[in-house]
Amino acid sequence: MATSQRRSSTLKITITPEIHERLRKLGEVLGQAPAALASFAVSQFVVQQEAQLGAANRAADSITAALTPAMQEQLSLLVNGGKK
Repeated sequence: MATSQRRSSTLKITITPEIHERLRKLGEVLGQAPAALASFAVSQFVVQQEAQLGAANRAADSITAALTPAMQEQLSLLVNGGKK
């Protein structure tokens, strides 16, 4: 769970008492403060979301590249009244 970057920005969030208690208990087991665990969880979430968005963007780019030639041909036929 160690990170090479020092945390220096503050973000205030509100969580349910149940989640706070679960973080506290987990922190006791892992020897970490609840805030450190929450920071780690947020960092993981951001990395996962960025990866998913990147994959979605790559898929969209791939689909666009695959469809562009056919779409160009169809638009050309439309513009030229069905003649190539």
